Amino acid sequence: MFAPTESYRLAFVLAALTALRAIGPGFGDITTHAQELIFGFLGIQLFGFMLVALPRWIGRPLAKPLIIQSLLLLHALAFGLGFLSLPAAAMARSAIVLCAILIFSVSAFRARSWKSLPVLMLAGLHASAGVTAAWCDWPPATMVGLAAILAICLEISNRIGVAVIEVARTRSGRPANPPPPRWLGQIQRLSSLAALALWAVDRPSAILCFLAAASGFIWLWRLRAWETPPFGGVLLMILGMFWKRLGFLLLGLQTSLLPDLPPSVPIHAFTIGGLASLAMAIASSIVRKKNGEAFKANRLADLGFLAMALVPFTRIDAALQPEAMESLLDITRWIWLLAFTAYAAFLLRRPKGIRSLT
Repeated sequence: MFAPTESYRLAFVLAALTALRAIGPGFGDITTHAQELIFGFLGIQLFGFMLVALPRWIGRPLAKPLIIQSLLLLHALAFGLGFLSLPAAAMARSAIVLCAILIFSVSAFRARSWKSLPVLMLAGLHASAGVTAAWCDWPPATMVGLAAILAICLEISNRIGVAVIEVARTRSGRPANPPPPRWLGQIQRLSSLAALALWAVDRPSAILCFLAAASGFIWLWRLRAWETPPFGGVLLMILGMFWKRLGFLLLGLQTSLLPDLPPSVPIHAFTIGGLASLAMAIASSIVRKKNGEAFKANRLADLGFLAMALVPFTRIDAALQPEAMESLLDITRWIWLLAFTAYAAFLLRRPKGIRSLT
């Protein structure tokens, strides 16, 4: 059993199970996997992240432990409902997520934590898009939700990525590196948000996509990410940050110079290469730190990271080779199964030196 303070860990496990059901062999349904990943896996993963990050940002608890545990229980019940009816589960889940965001936002406003507002506002947009997609069956809502969660990922990974990379560098005895200039981060943020907003409503966004990609790659280069020590979770985080910027470049090319490029190529660069990789890397980093094992080698985690690093290549290869799509999709599903099974097992393991998590 886990203590109430371990709610974030159970949220991550529930997100991993949702990801397995969305794409895993024998489970995934091509007609529902997009919503299951965007609003299910990523929504619950974000919920778990906020349980850890927001109390630090606002300087006070998000809500009473009973409320947090109730929200987590409702998430688990909604997941179970998905085995009977995925549409009904999506409706329930979207309402739970929106309710959680509203509760967290009240705490942030009371604490006057303005730096948490961008993430909360984007999370509210993502949750609202989930409600619309589930209850109103409005197809563009899925794209709005994808754009919102990508924007959230940009905010979170840029905040955490710099800190994690610098700590990893310090732990290995290497000299600290000055962070990328703030103005470059602002260009990246604004161009990315504008590009995602236009893309979500099917408006021309190529120029902004190229600007977001260029500023993002320069930002990553100024971070000198290639000098990072070979810690598994940190490397996957850097890879996820790279894929996210590559997604903007591919989206710009697909909407301007290479119209024959399948739209699923930039989408999967964003979702699997960027979002799923970063979600796994950030959550694993949180759990390692809570376990007192930050930057320590772990075979389960490294197996999940390695498998996750392979998934975007096979999935994008499937989009580029229609004649081999079915076989490549099968390979992708099995690698995905390996990645998230290892990840879930890592989340549930009891670290050495900790007698009980109750």
